[in-house]
Amino acid sequence: MLASASPRRRVLLAVLGITAEACPADIDEAATGEGLPPGDAAVAIAVAKAQAITYDGRPILAADTIVVAGETILGKPDDRGQAALILRRVSGTRVDIVSGLALRLDVDTIATRRSRTVVQIDALSEAQIAHYLATGEADDKAGGLAIQGSASSFVHIIEGSRSNTFGLPLAETADLLRLAGFEPARTTPTWNEPGR
Repeated sequence: MLASASPRRRVLLAVLGITAEACPADIDEAATGEGLPPGDAAVAIAVAKAQAITYDGRPILAADTIVVAGETILGKPDDRGQAALILRRVSGTRVDIVSGLALRLDVDTIATRRSRTVVQIDALSEAQIAHYLATGEADDKAGGLAIQGSASSFVHIIEGSRSNTFGLPLAETADLLRLAGFEPARTTPTWNEPGR
């Protein structure tokens, strides 16, 4: 089971040959990660998501992705005005994209992993920001960055996993899935999927 409603994460799991039932977890992410360093916050949120789903004998995979500028965690924008403010803030800078993963193996056992990717954001003009916001891709994305979509034209990976920037680092996910007895497939990913 996948403790997420994200079609994008299901697509990424399919790259590994895994079909998962979506079981969105309803938790207070801000409260769960509050006061923790970004990597710890992402893992804590993923663990809370995995624990929020009733265990029925099937492994439960959960993930959380955070965008960090300096020491500040950039959440999902509430609206396009807030997304514009975030984009102006990160314009011309490097940001970290941090994901936490949790795999619930049984009632009491949860294995975790984390992934960090450093990306460079181009200096963005107001016209570029307006065009990007008009696509709607910034809506409901950590830091307002839909790197699998239009943002790929102004975001450059410096170090780390590309799939992590889409919300599910595949190498770390495959490592966790092996703990549950799955041998993930080795397929070629298609990154231009339109899902969120």
